[in-house]
Amino acid sequence: MKYLFFILIVFLSSFNAYSQYPVLDLDDNKGNPQNGAYYQDTNSLLDPFTGTYLLNSNGVYFKIVLQKTVMAFNGKYYEDLLIGEYEYSDQNGNQINTLPNFNQTLQYKWQHNIDGNSIIDSNISPRCDECLPNEIRLRVGLNDPITGYTSAVFIRRITVNNQEALKLFIHGYSTTRKEGSPPNPKPTVPHGTYILLKQ
Repeated sequence: MKYLFFILIVFLSSFNAYSQYPVLDLDDNKGNPQNGAYYQDTNSLLDPFTGTYLLNSNGVYFKIVLQKTVMAFNGKYYEDLLIGEYEYSDQNGNQINTLPNFNQTLQYKWQHNIDGNSIIDSNISPRCDECLPNEIRLRVGLNDPITGYTSAVFIRRITVNNQEALKLFIHGYSTTRKEGSPPNPKPTVPHGTYILLKQ
């Protein structure tokens, strides 16, 4: 009888702990997230975007590494998240390398210089007329620790000569500066479209 009572206590305790974190689909987070919830990538939509990708052409070197992290806490709720770091240089003298940040312990996963999990379809601006029906893209943020800019990056999976690749459209940005200080320099990674091959 004591053994059955012990099993019942363990079961109820684990049920209570689990119930504190309602598990919702990541795609259901549409701008009004529920505090304390866990937005899980139940359909593994983030997984195909992970990996190391490289562009090394016409004087531009652009390498990004993307990883999926699960149940990352952002201060309000938990979520599965695509995180990353990058290295960029070009013949105009722009240069940045945040890849060593993967070796640092950060308080929050979203503190990586690439982060996000917004799943978007072809009709979300900027539209993707060449996308297939039901094809998904991702929208993430790319932080520039040199200039203080954060740019929006729209990521599409494509194939180039039978090789997996990502098509990045870097567009729009936000930044902060003190009142009266001169404008920040332009983002280190210029806005535009980049195609990076999976390594």
